[in-house]
Amino acid sequence: LKTATGLDPNLADAFHNLGLLYFEQQKIDEAITQLQRAAQLKPTVSIIRFKLAQAYQRQGKAALAAQEFEATKKLKAAEFEAVKKNN
Repeated sequence: LKTATGLDPNLADAFHNLGLLYFEQQKIDEAITQLQRAAQLKPTVSIIRFKLAQAYQRQGKAALAAQEFEATKKLKAAEFEAVKKNN
């Protein structure tokens, strides 16, 4: 994954997956860095924002976690509405 992000700095999925890996390894600073980059590249993907919120929460950054949880909530609502329209 590090190789992939080095070769193409626009691979949001690679940054997201690397962030998840760091999160599971309890490397929260590294997880946040990777998840922030993924969120920059794909700001409307709720799962990225949710995991970033969890990482901020684990780091004790309550205000940032609350911002990301709120963004996740809004994105999930928009996703739900889009599904409703298509059905």
